[in-house]
Parts: sequence; structure tokens; C-alpha cells
Amino acid sequence: MADACRAALRAVEVVDDSALAMKELESGSLHLGASPTCATYYLPPHLAEFSRRYPGVKLTVTVEPSAELNRQVLAGALDCALIEGAPDAQLVHFELARDELVLVAHRDHPLSHMRQVKPADLVHHRYLGRGPQWSAERTVRDMIGDAYDQVEVLNLGHPEYVRAAAVAGLGFAALSKRAVASEIHTGLLRRLPIRPLLRSITAVRRADRGGPSQEAFWDLLTRGAVAASTRISADGYAAGG
Repeated sequence: MADACRAALRAVEVVDDSALAMKELESGSLHLGASPTCATYYLPPHLAEFSRRYPGVKLTVTVEPSAELNRQVLAGALDCALIEGAPDAQLVHFELARDELVLVAHRDHPLSHMRQVKPADLVHHRYLGRGPQWSAERTVRDMIGDAYDQVEVLNLGHPEYVRAAAVAGLGFAALSKRAVASEIHTGLLRRLPIRPLLRSITAVRRADRGGPSQEAFWDLLTRGAVAASTRISADGYAAGG
């Protein structure tokens, strides 16, 4: 019921946007969703560019796991979203980037002192996870295979809590390379020698045409209008900086 109400209100807002928006998009609103990783590393440059072009548009961002964002976009409560997991088959989607997921542990953790680490070695140590509702956990399962179901797990929800727990030495974790670039650079965290995996960062929306704000933002995403200096290089740091 709550989703239906939000979708109905959003439909009214879209109509209002169309009526109020000038050619230069001087007014309107844009309701976006993003997973935590997307909200931290992928959405801000696009939002900044959009806001620079259309300062009169009111922005709202909802941060949720990817599955929930799929549901809210499909229901019409959100105009579009950036997710890490698979897009709903009923939604239009566009791959924006690839995010590298790496295994890390504190420099004093026993795993950090091993030259070779096999998935079987992980079962003797605590894994710092997000929880089954997070799409990243499916990628972690692909990374470490059967060990995923054998390790002791401490689920912490938000990836930032997982990162903080890894920094504190509570266990090993699988995190976006971008999230731990600084800690790896300083040596506080060490990458474990297990092959990382790439996951798609995907923009999703409904197939029907949206309001002027939604269409302008989608155009910005899909045409790659954000300057290269805002992108992140392979070492996890901003390119050109």
C-alpha cells in the first residue's frame, strides 16, 4: 500500500514536472535510488553534473539494497536507480561501470601473512558479511565457493560497517576496491591473494517515458557525459588526481 501511494504521488509529480518545466528544466523533481556502493562511489559525480546543469530540479536519493531498489523502480516509487545486482527483467537497464570486489583483512590478521590463500583456508576465520538480502553476497559466494557456507559469519548490513569491522581486525571481508583503496595504500588492510570478481554497476528505469527531469538524468547517464576526471582508476583513486 505504501509503495502504491508513493507511486501515485510520483505520477502526479511527473505530470506537474511536465507542466512546470521549461526547455531548460528550470523546475521539477527527481527521485533516485542507489545501493550503498553506488551512492558512495558512482552516483555523486552524475548528481553533481546534473545539478550543475539543472539547479532548479529538487533531488531525492533513497539508499537500499539492490533488490529493494528494483522493486521500488518497478512500482513507480523511484524514477530510476543505480544497483550492483541483476536488474529486474521488466526494467530497462544500462551498464554504467564495473566494480571490482576484493578480499581484504587487517595487516595483523593471520590470513594477511599467508603467501597463498585458498578458499579452504578461509573456513577457519570469521567472514564479515552484509547479509543475505545484499546482492554482493552472491558475488562473494562465486569468489570463495563452498567455503562461503562453512565460514563463521558476522553480518553487519551496510558495507561501511563491514569495512570498519575489517579495519578493526574482526575478520576478513569482501569489499569494493574503491572502498578500501586508502587502507590498502597505507598497509592497514591487505588484499588476500584470491582472484577478485567484477560486478556490473547498472542503471535501471521503467520502459515508459518519464518526466523531463528523469529523461534528462537518464540521458546524462547513458551518454557518458560525466568528465573522465571524476572516474576512478584501477588503483581505486580518482583518475587525474
